[in-house]
Amino acid sequence: MRWSPTLSPSCCWSSKPHRSVTADLKLSSCALSPFAERPWSRPDRARVSRRHVVNVPDDSANTDVIFILMRRLRLPLIILVCILTIATFGMSQIDGVDFDGNPRRLTVFESFYFMSYTAATVGYTELFPYTSAQRMWVTASIYAGVLGWAFALGTFFSILGDQTFKDALGLQRFRRAVHRINEPFHIVAGFGNAGRLVSNGLNNLGHRFVVIDSQRSRIDVLTADQLESDPPINLAVLMSAHLLRPELSVIARSGQQDAEEQMYAFDPDAVINPYDRYGGYLVLALQRPITHQLLTWVLAANGSEMPPRREGLAAGKWIIYGDGEFAQEVFSDLTRAELEVVIVNPADGVPDVTDAVGLVVGTSVDTDNLSTASRARLSNPDLFVAVRQRTHTNALLLEALDFDSVFSPTDLVAQEVLARLTTPHLWRFITKVAEQEDAWSEELITRLEATCGSRSPRIRRLIVNEVEAPAVTRWLRGGGKLALGELVSGSSGPNTPTAAVVLMMARNGEDVLTPADDIQVREGDVLLIAGRSVAFADLDELLRQDSTVAFVATGEYPDDTAVWRMIRRWSERRKAS
Repeated sequence: MRWSPTLSPSCCWSSKPHRSVTADLKLSSCALSPFAERPWSRPDRARVSRRHVVNVPDDSANTDVIFILMRRLRLPLIILVCILTIATFGMSQIDGVDFDGNPRRLTVFESFYFMSYTAATVGYTELFPYTSAQRMWVTASIYAGVLGWAFALGTFFSILGDQTFKDALGLQRFRRAVHRINEPFHIVAGFGNAGRLVSNGLNNLGHRFVVIDSQRSRIDVLTADQLESDPPINLAVLMSAHLLRPELSVIARSGQQDAEEQMYAFDPDAVINPYDRYGGYLVLALQRPITHQLLTWVLAANGSEMPPRREGLAAGKWIIYGDGEFAQEVFSDLTRAELEVVIVNPADGVPDVTDAVGLVVGTSVDTDNLSTASRARLSNPDLFVAVRQRTHTNALLLEALDFDSVFSPTDLVAQEVLARLTTPHLWRFITKVAEQEDAWSEELITRLEATCGSRSPRIRRLIVNEVEAPAVTRWLRGGGKLALGELVSGSSGPNTPTAAVVLMMARNGEDVLTPADDIQVREGDVLLIAGRSVAFADLDELLRQDSTVAFVATGEYPDDTAVWRMIRRWSERRKAS
């Protein structure tokens, strides 16, 4: 058994409402998705609400770029203007001659025209044959102009390399890019390990998103192996979203209890404390191992084998080797579950595990965790060993040692964020299953194995509406009836063993786990279905073919003509082959 609930320091995620996407919904197999917050950890609390509606700032960053340019180029531009002005008026005051040799001074406009291309070192020719005095003045003006232009260009190129100007220009481009997005999108605040996993998950599901981070290097290279939690930044993002756009869905990350309490005052959808979550997972595995096995199997990658079940771990001594927030959270959770728990500080040396049933190793150094856990396993081969993984660089070592449980905060938070944002009904199913007893979970496992086989099924959400189930919707609006069991039978027809199970049905704000097959489908129902690929292929045909819906509901095809019978036989032969 391997857990990886882990979250890197990505901070907050917020999203605009997005389009409904019908897709196969799966989370990574390396981590158990978090279940509902336990009642003792989330008491009712007062919420902060805004008193006045404040418009979200929508100004452009163009003014910042222009201001920086004008402020830095002010002196060079003044010098150039002064050089051109003096050269122009000076040239107009010097006596010259025309083509006929008659005395003539250039007008101010003629002087300005001549100096405009001469002072810029372009140069064409003289308007009239100049006198020596005029040529001396032009020569001085050229050298002064060259120096002025050199100073101005040098200043301009130095501005291009200035970090302040780059930041303003980058902000301008960022705002333009965001303004060009013409569809709902998510905001991922923080591009650490968890932020990267969340972004990859959103991208794989076809969701648009915008990434922001306080450290430019993470955005520039888009690779970050660690990220320290920054509660003030997380809280600032959460406050901004709640007070300026309270209708947005906001999920925040916190690794500290006091910061978590502050965040909950601003009414987020969830504040994920990975240390607190992991203790809940551990308690679930100890007290209801079959329920834990069911959740792990259902959420595993499609085609994964059933994870092993380990019972009898609740009776015996548990040792927590670690310090800091993680050790305290796990200790509190296990103690609250009335287990015998001993906490050992790393400064006191390696713990004695000879009479223990479980060991949680959770120091802040991965190599120390690996060493301590390996030595403990040698001392007690039957020991249940849970190890904290702080960075992904040691993932291969942990996989090779094959400990019973691996706590990876990055994966834990990323999975919960994706589940809440992109598959809310799957998340709701997880929260309800986590509350069930082992007997109920055993029954569902047996049913899933009989229907889908020994490997983990695919999970899909289906909304009975004109978009995702047009044929079924037309049938229901026409007065027809269709049971859940008939729906998941797909095009195979009634009384045919199906390869799909309805895990949950949401109707009128109420969620029903494993609804009976004889419940009649209604328009607007949201179904969470587990099954094999062939079952979903049949289901897709039923959702869009009116004749297939009629056959499944009544047992007879409409308009059963010779041509239709020929087409049906050809379709059946094709499926058989």
